[in-house]
Amino acid sequence: GESPLAQLHLIVRPRAGGADVDQAAIEASLARIVRNWHDELRERLVQSHGEERGLKLANRYGKALPQGYIEEVTPEIAASDVEHAAALRGPDDLRLSLYRPARAEGTGIRFKLFRQGRDIPLSEALPMMENMGLRILSEHPYAMQVGETRIHIQDFEVEPTREIDVESVRGSFETAFDRIWRGQAESDGFNRLILVAGIDWRQVAMLRGYAKYLLQTGVPFSQTYMEETVARYPLFARLLMEMFEAKFHPVTGKESRDEVREGQLRFDRQI
Repeated sequence: GESPLAQLHLIVRPRAGGADVDQAAIEASLARIVRNWHDELRERLVQSHGEERGLKLANRYGKALPQGYIEEVTPEIAASDVEHAAALRGPDDLRLSLYRPARAEGTGIRFKLFRQGRDIPLSEALPMMENMGLRILSEHPYAMQVGETRIHIQDFEVEPTREIDVESVRGSFETAFDRIWRGQAESDGFNRLILVAGIDWRQVAMLRGYAKYLLQTGVPFSQTYMEETVARYPLFARLLMEMFEAKFHPVTGKESRDEVREGQLRFDRQI
């Protein structure tokens, strides 16, 4: 007929004596064989967003992914990337994704940047990431054309200066990078505390402010020295932040003087 579908009918005759056949397992294996990469991606998007929204994402963004991307990225990760690309709202918007691949060995981590129009020059992205405690191992840039819009995906393979819990620091790291890229936060060595001490960009700004105040008072230590010191002892940096918030935060500042004093004693014992 003129149908775009094809049907293949096989009859398999087992050897004499018969065999125990797991029909469900065979059907599942056959389904995996006949499905291609885009089929897997479409299925994952439908599972996450429902049939109508999932099919739209697969048809509009999934089919726009370049061949080089398809050869390197699994459908599971591609589904997340499609969601980030679809969430972009203009050339001034930036979407970020910090994650550890399921099959990563050792400290392997990936950091992706999604942007419309043009990518972020490596000369701008690299210093920001290095100041935040990441060493760049490689970059895999991809571009996809969605209608009249060109979307860039910059996939960086990075390595932190020390072991980190990606799940716990992902949100604060992505927010801090966005703020730094927009010029709303400074890019310096204090930003390493976001990963190693688990604090956010505002808390880093507080510690940076105290360091700059000390420089104005004539302290003999340079800012670089202070950045390296707090990064080497992240627990102390976190205790300093906790002490500041215990005294001055609108909510936690209501703690009793005894609790604040106890925190000061705990800090002194650590030193």
